[in-house]
Amino acid sequence: MTRITAGGRVFELLTLDGIFVSDRSMKKTQMVGIVLAGACLVIAVGCPKRTEHKKFSDESGSSLTTPAPRNTEKTESKSESLELAPLKIDRQLVKNSKVPQAKELLDKSKFEDLVMLIEPDEASGMAPADREALTDIYYHAAHRLRHRLHNVSFSSMFCERGLLLSSKHAGLLRLQADNYLHPDMKLVGGAEELANQLVEIDARDVENQYLRGRVAFEQAEYDVAIKWLERAAKDPGQSKISEEAYQLLGMAKAKRDEIRSALSMTRELEIMMKRAKSLAHNQVGPTPTPGADGSGQMAMQPGETADPAGGKIVLYMTQWCKYCRKTRELLKSLNVKFEERDIEKDQQALMGMMETAERLGVEVTGVPVLQIGNQLVVGYNPTLIENMINKIR
Repeated sequence: MTRITAGGRVFELLTLDGIFVSDRSMKKTQMVGIVLAGACLVIAVGCPKRTEHKKFSDESGSSLTTPAPRNTEKTESKSESLELAPLKIDRQLVKNSKVPQAKELLDKSKFEDLVMLIEPDEASGMAPADREALTDIYYHAAHRLRHRLHNVSFSSMFCERGLLLSSKHAGLLRLQADNYLHPDMKLVGGAEELANQLVEIDARDVENQYLRGRVAFEQAEYDVAIKWLERAAKDPGQSKISEEAYQLLGMAKAKRDEIRSALSMTRELEIMMKRAKSLAHNQVGPTPTPGADGSGQMAMQPGETADPAGGKIVLYMTQWCKYCRKTRELLKSLNVKFEERDIEKDQQALMGMMETAERLGVEVTGVPVLQIGNQLVVGYNPTLIENMINKIR
């Protein structure tokens, strides 16, 4: 609700995406400009704009209408919105009579009936050919709901049904990860798990590389994002995806540079850190290969927690570092227990930080440095810090 005073009168307006709706008349009008000149307030109101709609027909020829989507996702993949080829079911291979029924419901866009037709347990007990056909039906339903009707949660439900039948279906994995990244769901951790499955299945696939980069970007793991996006951007056979990857790569590099600029260093501290790094290298030995994700953080085995010792949080800082203060304030706002260690006054703290960095293969070029479990965050990166802390709560 927005209140505007003009000519001694108060108008209450409901605001919808830049469109003002009068509480009295409920007619849509668009605010064009507000000009203040002395004591006079002149409000110029433009003509009402109708919401743009798109019409389309599904395979059955039935006409459906839906509002044109707004661009609400900063990294949404345009490549995922491509139409799928019409689905054909080989009725000679399919034995279960419910599978052709499911196809008919899909053709008529009766998604509520489709999801109720076959229970997951019944679907899992079907013959392989029936399960394969039903998986494709669920995939087409999920894709249509996501990209035609823009119903993210319903699309996600069909993705789940399909993945129960075929856990390595690349199309379903990509689509579900895309759903998880949508602002309506924002399950970035789930998207990361699916993206990791995709690169395990085929790390050379450019769509998998791009999706893994998107997920890392959303997690503010910009070095990881750059690694995958650089690979996707170089692919000569996927011009559209490569173009998207190239654009996101530029954004990731800009974010990385922004984080690096949030590092504090003095000449004296630089000398101390170089000396400590040399000693740490001699004590720890050769730097191990970074984790499989290229993050420079130690890879965890299945079932291992973020920190075998319980997820201790340590802030390595100096008294004069403003970004150290910002990090401290962030940790307090997240209501977590943490230790502070001044590496200028505490030589053991400096050595401990450099030894941890040496073990993880992380380059430390300033403060703050935050240890969360067995991982390090170099610089002030609030998004990444919050994500990592949420994982160990």
